[in-house]
Amino acid sequence: MGILIVILVVFLVYLLGKPQYIAAERNTNDYTVYSNMYTLKAAVEDYAACNTGAFPISASQIQEYLSELGEKIVNPFSKEEIRFPNIVISPEGDTTIMGGDVVIFTYEFRDEQKETHENSRNSKVRGKPGGLAYGYYIPPGDSVARAYGIIGFDGDGKPLADRNPAGVIELRVLVNS
Repeated sequence: MGILIVILVVFLVYLLGKPQYIAAERNTNDYTVYSNMYTLKAAVEDYAACNTGAFPISASQIQEYLSELGEKIVNPFSKEEIRFPNIVISPEGDTTIMGGDVVIFTYEFRDEQKETHENSRNSKVRGKPGGLAYGYYIPPGDSVARAYGIIGFDGDGKPLADRNPAGVIELRVLVNS
């Protein structure tokens, strides 16, 4: 009878503690992704500092400056280093973007990267859990990127977001100042 009580107590502790453990793990992963967003931002800003204020428009440009910083970005869900997409050009000239944990996209409008509401362009981007997205904006008539936004993805592959004190959901987006 005593052993049955011990088993029931252990089971009860497990049932009560599991939701808190899951919530703590989710928060830890989200904050790790947020930290990874800042590491990516450092590489992008380093690129801009070396290229007269122009921001990168390809994965290879970002990777080069990330490696110069000596930083590695680790996906908290897979525990593996984040992979950038590979661009493969066939002999026929077809371009294919292969895999990776980082989504690279373009913004269509000025200041679109700053939007943090749930119906913005940023809210519609999806990626691998723990992955990142980098979007850039090239103004009409220009040939270089002048603005960017960085998004991180939660465990469901959706952009990281928080509920503000008014109850409105706001995305966590890092942009150039």
